[in-house]
Amino acid sequence: MAENKYIEVAKLKKSVKKFFKKLVANGQHLVDVIDFNAELQKVIDAAPFADAVEWNAVDEIGLPLVSDEYLVMIAGAVKPTVLCFDEEDGVFFEERIDLEDDVTYKVTHWAEMPGGPANV
Repeated sequence: MAENKYIEVAKLKKSVKKFFKKLVANGQHLVDVIDFNAELQKVIDAAPFADAVEWNAVDEIGLPLVSDEYLVMIAGAVKPTVLCFDEEDGVFFEERIDLEDDVTYKVTHWAEMPGGPANV
């Protein structure tokens, strides 16, 4: 499965604007769609990718300071998940109604929960 990659919009906008300025400076007022797509792909390939969230490595940054829900990577997992964090006990856990005790996990990375869509 392909990993999602993200480009900062401001950097992409700047690169595309530079591309169009170059065309106009060279006297081109029309551009072939295939040529444009090829040039745009070059801009995208050259742009630095950004993470959608800012990950914190537990062994470098430490644990969160506030009890809350966090996006986490569990040791050995291939995809992130959401867990609760208890600042008093210093553990990430999953609240389970069907179990007497909460299940705790070895978390390697954590991130603040991203905001939801603006138009919900």
